[in-house]
Amino acid sequence: MSKKKPTKPSKHDGTNKNEEGLTPAQESFVLHYCNMVRPNATQAAKDAGYSEATAGQLGYQLLQKPSIRSAIQAKLQERFDTLDITGDRILREIATIAFGNLKQVAKWSEGGFQLLDSDELSDEEANLLKSLSMSESESSSSEGSSSSHSISFGTFDKLKALELLAKNKKLLTDVVEHKDTGLADRLAKARKRKK
Repeated sequence: MSKKKPTKPSKHDGTNKNEEGLTPAQESFVLHYCNMVRPNATQAAKDAGYSEATAGQLGYQLLQKPSIRSAIQAKLQERFDTLDITGDRILREIATIAFGNLKQVAKWSEGGFQLLDSDELSDEEANLLKSLSMSESESSSSEGSSSSHSISFGTFDKLKALELLAKNKKLLTDVVEHKDTGLADRLAKARKRKK
């Protein structure tokens, strides 16, 4: 009689669970899922070593497990705490964009347009600017040479920020209207046929 060789536990089976009750593969899935900018269960499953052929189904199934959802939530909360990302901070940044005014960062008149010096701006005011670039050009002619400076800047989408705040305050909801005037007639006919 031959003895069977002991098999090494697979990283996908139920052995070797951590303190949260996750297998090494499940723990790897959680780490990959949480490290994505846009979390994708299928890709996280592939990255964790699950079969490419079943990664889509397994990724979905893994997200349905309470222990995995709990581990993901804990890992994300840990990251948010490390980065000091709170709901209040996010809403404050959105409100800065939504209610910010260009007068906070620039001056203009008939004589031209001028951005305020960055030393004069608070962090909140500086956050109104999405992008800032400066360019210099020189031109020469028979009368001499001249140089000009131009500054261009962009701001964040104020309307989008207002929309996010309105949704947060439940001022905007997605309402789907469905009007089918023939539904009552069809139900009445169906009831008559049934009799």
